[in-house]
Amino acid sequence: MWVEPAWRRCGVGRALLQEVFRWAREHGMSRLGLWAPAHSPAALALYGQAGFRETGNLRPLPTNPLLQIVEMETQV
Repeated sequence: MWVEPAWRRCGVGRALLQEVFRWAREHGMSRLGLWAPAHSPAALALYGQAGFRETGNLRPLPTNPLLQIVEMETQV
């Protein structure tokens, strides 16, 4: 997911995640996973506050292999 910079830190990301969790529960999912930019403390904090934890897996960002993305997952 991506939030326009002008709307960041306004609760948009949190609201989107809440909707994803609601949708996942309605569809019987028990786990969610994502890849987050390892270079973005704000993104990691947002996902961490939502209950996501790093798995330890890293890989290059497809659009810029000089940057890393980190795998995160949580229970629904």
